[in-house]
Amino acid sequence: MKTTRTLNHDMLTSELSADVDPFAYISHLGSSSWLPPLTTGTIIFLAVLLAFHISVAAISLIILLLPHVGKTKRESWFLRKLYIHASSGKKVYNTPLYLVNTGILMSIWEFLGSIATQVYLLLQIAIHVSPQFASRTESGPALSVMLICNIYSYWSTAHGFLTLSYTNKIFVDDPKNLRWLRSPLLINVSFIIFPMSVAVAIAILQANLSLTVHEAQVELRTRQATLTQGSLAWNQLQHTHSSDDQERLLLQIAQSWAKVDSSTKLFEIIVQSLRDKFLLLRSAMLASMLATTLVFVFSFWKLTRTFNKQGRGSSNSTYLKSDCSGPSTKNCSIQKCTSTRLDSSTEQSLFKTMRSDRQFFRLTMRASAILLGILTGLTYWLLVSFRIDDVLLNPNWHGLMTWLPALSGSWAAVPLTLQSWQLYQDQKKPPVGTSGHREDVIPTHIHFTSETVTQVEVIGPAPEAFPLNHDHLSEIKNMDQTSSSQVTLSRFLEGFVAFVEFG
Repeated sequence: MKTTRTLNHDMLTSELSADVDPFAYISHLGSSSWLPPLTTGTIIFLAVLLAFHISVAAISLIILLLPHVGKTKRESWFLRKLYIHASSGKKVYNTPLYLVNTGILMSIWEFLGSIATQVYLLLQIAIHVSPQFASRTESGPALSVMLICNIYSYWSTAHGFLTLSYTNKIFVDDPKNLRWLRSPLLINVSFIIFPMSVAVAIAILQANLSLTVHEAQVELRTRQATLTQGSLAWNQLQHTHSSDDQERLLLQIAQSWAKVDSSTKLFEIIVQSLRDKFLLLRSAMLASMLATTLVFVFSFWKLTRTFNKQGRGSSNSTYLKSDCSGPSTKNCSIQKCTSTRLDSSTEQSLFKTMRSDRQFFRLTMRASAILLGILTGLTYWLLVSFRIDDVLLNPNWHGLMTWLPALSGSWAAVPLTLQSWQLYQDQKKPPVGTSGHREDVIPTHIHFTSETVTQVEVIGPAPEAFPLNHDHLSEIKNMDQTSSSQVTLSRFLEGFVAFVEFG
């Protein structure tokens, strides 16, 4: 944000003829060049994005409310503790691994992010329609909230990927292999501290920036009022013949001109401060987006390795058994259960795994959409860094930078919403077994070959950090009875999921 946009009044008015109102000229020049107008195509695209995010927010809200309405209500867990044990019964780590219900968490972030996006888009359209509204409001806070929700959504998905790959490892009693385990404390702290730090840092920087923007807007309105008074005195001077009135009007014009000049100098100082604070916010956004990219790529890489290694030969199939007491199953103790299976050949390739495993295919599609959203967000902030003059002066560039951040959160909205719906569907599958003491088993590597697999034990559904492969566990499908309205809505969303995923 350069100060070249401020006005040197003597230079601007030096070539004007004597009968031209300099106050009106400066007022028109300042108002027309301060913010480039949006093109018709940009306005239409903003309206399309607005309608899209209204739909996403509505579906996310439905997913959050469905478990609590209807004749059959289900209690949804939000957080579980898992303690990892070796087969000897000894705890590998004293710190539990916290599993978060991503179906609930991602629906919350998608709902909040879509609401923030709607506010941002409405503000952009209103600013374009009403210049008076533009001088009294800004879209920066809505943009920051939208980007924070996007980052939280990305980190929630990365946590799901990492947790699934973490619990899908094959553990043996060899201490050397146990050292390869990632500490649950590191995972828990990283996925709590970093998103909270990002939210706090961006909120503080955005609040500081908004205060400076407000000062600039107040100064602009003050200068505009002074220009209006000066223009009125100028017009009166053109129609006055009394020497006393002319002297009074000339004095008023001189005072107005001095006020405008003083206001312009003060505005230059505010703009410089605004530029510095914006650079701080931009740096924080870039750093958080880069960190999010690295964590997300790493977590998906770990998940990909886990799925690819499911074809490796081994004589044992390992389970992480979670001993969950009580109906809430908040505290779970993971142990190993071993069952015999026949050797498989070599490690599968990525594309072969995608073709053979529908769950991994869906996760890959969602990861690709999220990565595209992250790259779009990075592109926005890089363009802000290197093409700021074009953004402030060129209508096409200004339009691009208006809808680009909204598009960043739109890429992942559909796959994350569909994933939340899939997790909601998984929660409708009741636990197998009627004892008061409930045990959950997380299957780490279940291989189905042409030969018989022996001693494969399925005691109950795994705690969902991410959906397990229910294609291999279809025998435990036993749907709850729901109200007719729930069934109708469920069938509609299931059909929508099938249409999007399979074309």
